[in-house]
Amino acid sequence: MRGRQDLRLRRRAPTSPPRQYPDLKTDVSRSHLRLHLDGRWATARGEAFLPGYGSPDFEIYRNQIAWENGTPMSDDERERILQTLLAAARERGLEIEIL
Repeated sequence: MRGRQDLRLRRRAPTSPPRQYPDLKTDVSRSHLRLHLDGRWATARGEAFLPGYGSPDFEIYRNQIAWENGTPMSDDERERILQTLLAAARERGLEIEIL
């Protein structure tokens, strides 16, 4: 057969596992990450970087995590917030480093 033929292939979108935190409310700025957990907002101070340049997308300072309403935070709560942030970031393809 002579002439031009067009062949179109469709690539199936890769399926990803369901997210562990699909309804996690977050807010991101250059200097902090906020998340809504247990009916309260927590703020994790840090620094955002441009993605894809060999560095993490965000650095979080472990000692600068606090509830926004001023309630004291226990070490267990702080670890739970860090683990939630890390898991949610991993699901979204982001890299977070804890300092």
